[in-house]
Amino acid sequence: MLEDNQGAARTPSPATPEEVTHLEQQKGISLPPELKALYRLSNCPSLFGGDFQLYPLDGTESSVARFTASFRRFRWIVPEELTIIGVNGNGDPFGLWQQAPLRGAVPIVQTGVWEDPLAPLASSIVPFLLGETAVFAHVSIDEPWRRHRVLQCIGLPRELSPHDPDDYDEWAIYQWAEPHFLRKRAPQGYPVSYTPDGLRSFLSQPRAQKLVIAIDGS
Repeated sequence: MLEDNQGAARTPSPATPEEVTHLEQQKGISLPPELKALYRLSNCPSLFGGDFQLYPLDGTESSVARFTASFRRFRWIVPEELTIIGVNGNGDPFGLWQQAPLRGAVPIVQTGVWEDPLAPLASSIVPFLLGETAVFAHVSIDEPWRRHRVLQCIGLPRELSPHDPDDYDEWAIYQWAEPHFLRKRAPQGYPVSYTPDGLRSFLSQPRAQKLVIAIDGS
């Protein structure tokens, strides 16, 4: 997919297994296997003209190892369970939410500085990457042949990829990426969000735990 997205992607050199292990030990976290595989292809891929950015593991202030603390210093709401790994084109950071009761499942959560800032976006990294890739391919890739190759690569059904890319249905794409749909839509059109305690409570509910764990495969 990175090759099919040439011209809309910046793909630095891969991370080494030692760099991945060092980050996990330094932060006391466990990266999902799929995210490790992505970092072994590119340590800090920037896709779709910067609309989707994963931070490098370490080496700069803007890295997975350091940026979570930076967001806290600037008074973003980043609870202990959340490790920031990237940012979207709107400047909204997202990260891994590692909560003990989830038994190894790692949802993707977006945060901000507003009231009730924490929005669960996906039950794991795979549906998150599928949904974001499909959405930003419509938004950022102008050449129809290149956009088609990216969407074909990830298996997006044709009915969700209209001839006019401006006519795509963002929420239908997210539901395709994750049929059980952890990401909920607020009346204003944004993802439903929570306070830190509210998100902990939501993810502690048996229904949410069953959903996250079942999809993550833990």
